[in-house]
Amino acid sequence: MKVNLVLFLTLVSIFGACAAKKGEPLELSKVCEPANDGKYLELKGVIAEPTSVFCSNIGGGRMECPFELSESAGGEPKMRVEIAEGSGANTVDKIPSGYKKGDIKIHDNGGNQVTIGSDVLRFTGKTSISPDAKACFMEVDRIEK
Repeated sequence: MKVNLVLFLTLVSIFGACAAKKGEPLELSKVCEPANDGKYLELKGVIAEPTSVFCSNIGGGRMECPFELSESAGGEPKMRVEIAEGSGANTVDKIPSGYKKGDIKIHDNGGNQVTIGSDVLRFTGKTSISPDAKACFMEVDRIEK
């Protein structure tokens, strides 16, 4: 009986840890305030057409590519989102050197390619905002249409 209970509790904790973490919904226009630094948030926006993308893994963490996020298509960028480089859901494919706009492929949580510049997406992740609010970005964990 004790073994079954321990096994059950272990499985519950494992599956609970694997469940998608929910971010606190917040309007994009309000995110870049120092009080939001370090929060796990959910934001809606459109990835702006990039003029250039430089992916890096500063600090030895995951390889990330920065994109500007606007409230609507063609809108003024409000913040930066850092999307992990990869080949599956919630990632951006490795961007080749000498790339063209069409070479940038970002995938949502279902693995489907999103349309940069027009798809309204929901981003969930941890924010980093400097005390003067000049640096404002999110390390994205989840992208949803």
